[in-house]
Amino acid sequence: MSYTLDAVAATTPALITDDLSNVPAQNPLNIALFGTFTDRPGHERNLTWHWFTSPHWRSVLRSASSREEEATSLLYVADLRATVTQRGHDPAAASLVSDLRAASAEFAEMWDQHRVSTLRCSTKSVFNEQVGRLDLDCVILASPLSRQRLLLLQPVPGTETTDRLSRLLSGLRARPSTPREPDKTSLPPD
Repeated sequence: MSYTLDAVAATTPALITDDLSNVPAQNPLNIALFGTFTDRPGHERNLTWHWFTSPHWRSVLRSASSREEEATSLLYVADLRATVTQRGHDPAAASLVSDLRAASAEFAEMWDQHRVSTLRCSTKSVFNEQVGRLDLDCVILASPLSRQRLLLLQPVPGTETTDRLSRLLSGLRARPSTPREPDKTSLPPD
């Protein structure tokens, strides 16, 4: 997965998550759009946690309607329920669910609906202060050998997103670089 993450770095914001939505790796375009998740402590590196606890995160990932936002919430919850079952209610999954139930009434209400599904991702509109609105199709690739997922945010054809991502990448290249640490994204197989 990390090879693909690096291979698309010039055109596609991408990140790797585990099955609980913790982020162990991001490419530079993803970091430019969303900030760094990989060095955050605890649940702060978890996408589901951010969806249910951060109004800022939802404002960056703008939904077309409240119905679409609710659908995204339901997908996160249903996917987490499937993961908890697959993991056999292990401590990491149980802790995340318990903490989400305490932090978000929306999550708790949806969790009690007992929906189960694998994660799907729809088109997103992301606002970036440097380049403006980005219309991105989300693609999720799951590894059959690990609990990793690669989330790719590809420019929607016919929009200005490709040009805007190029400008954003040019801005990243103009900044002084810092040495990149070795990739530590491998997870043990199931």
